[in-house]
Amino acid sequence: MRLAEALFLASLAAAFLLGFTSLAGLGRLAASVLLVGGLLLVHLTVDGARWQMIPAYASAFGLAALVAGRLFGPAPTLWPYGAALGLVGVLASAAAGLAVPVFRLPAPPGPYPIGTSSIALTDWGRADPFTGEPGRRLVAQIWYPAQAGTGVGAAPYVEDGVALAPLARLLGLPGWALGHLALVRTHARSEAAMAASSERWPVVIFAHGRGGFRQHNTGLVEALASHGYVVVALDQPGAAAGVRLPDGRRLDFDPRMADRDFAHAMAPALAEDITFLIDALQRLNAGDLHERWKARFDLTRLGAAGVSLGGAVIAQACVLDQRIRACLPIDVYMPPAAAAGGLSQPTLWITRDAETMRREGWAEIDVAETQETIASAWSGMAAPGYVLRAPGAYHVDFSDAALMAPGPVGRRLGLIGPAKPGVVSQLTTSAAIAFFDHALRGASIEPLEAAARRAEASLELNAAARLSSPPAGPPRSALP
Repeated sequence: MRLAEALFLASLAAAFLLGFTSLAGLGRLAASVLLVGGLLLVHLTVDGARWQMIPAYASAFGLAALVAGRLFGPAPTLWPYGAALGLVGVLASAAAGLAVPVFRLPAPPGPYPIGTSSIALTDWGRADPFTGEPGRRLVAQIWYPAQAGTGVGAAPYVEDGVALAPLARLLGLPGWALGHLALVRTHARSEAAMAASSERWPVVIFAHGRGGFRQHNTGLVEALASHGYVVVALDQPGAAAGVRLPDGRRLDFDPRMADRDFAHAMAPALAEDITFLIDALQRLNAGDLHERWKARFDLTRLGAAGVSLGGAVIAQACVLDQRIRACLPIDVYMPPAAAAGGLSQPTLWITRDAETMRREGWAEIDVAETQETIASAWSGMAAPGYVLRAPGAYHVDFSDAALMAPGPVGRRLGLIGPAKPGVVSQLTTSAAIAFFDHALRGASIEPLEAAARRAEASLELNAAARLSSPPAGPPRSALP
């Protein structure tokens, strides 16, 4: 809970309790109203309002009404009942605020500060695969190593919490339930200058899950950027929760994507978004679209990662586009093209065992498809392949969603698995950095093996991975 709202709740509770003591003179009660009102204004100014605090906001107005009644009317007998109700409101807000917090992202582990910037893109070469309208509209967000002290302030986790209303409804929640995510602040600074370097930065593309949004793995993305990667996350309208375009329009999640077979069938079209994004990155790197990105990307060192459906999409893109040099699908089945012949790029799968999927409630058809297609792709590929299985992980443990309803609440809702808090996200982050350092920078694979040992996770290597040896010389540096 944030400091200003904690002080507001504490002062509000103290004011109600004051009325039950012998110190409850009218002067002190009036002063308590002023204190509560002042702290409420500070909270709204510094923190911003959120729905979890609505009972406390109502209790604050109730306090003012009770004190006014004691000052100007014969209402002292109402105090015990009104104060008790007000304390219930305080406790309700405190409980809701702790259960569904304005969370803090883990501190990025790398040496670089982080900047971020968003761009809108349109592929006029094809129609939107969901609506058939001319031009496929996309929004990309770029995270990158930045110069310290530049930028215009800490970037919000999401710019528009209202755009996540379709995701909230998909989860069976009111449309406003995820609006508070706009109050979360990241470690990245908006529009910061890119860090100076004598080398161009390697690039990793990130694809979100079905009904997700480009920022739902910001913890992982920031960790990669802090280690000297440019990370480009793509919002894919139709598959994303809701995408706000620069002209103000919102493109919502296509309800047909809730159907398993329809979502599978859309994977190739979504993979074309990735190919178009690579084309756009080449244009950015050439200075065609914006001078600030000119000659800053090393697209010969290009990786791709994705969670859930996004993992299937980037696997499909890795089959279609050999410009991608390393592939990281997370907890998802492999599309037929990848399952049949594997992938030609080094690939790390991060997933979990079949029994944990069943315990979470996955249908047997999904468990079997995920396990069997990963095994088929992994064993049949000529390139190095690694399968990392996180013990006790549930599906959302691989994203920031585990931070949104932490601890007992997340477990009671079935969102978080039995793994220790933070272990799965730390494993995912450490493994991703180690894998891309190995595949794109020539570093040893040993840090990936060490990460698996620390988390007591299983790591399987295919024949090509076992034959590959550590580089003879030092790895290509992430430093300028």
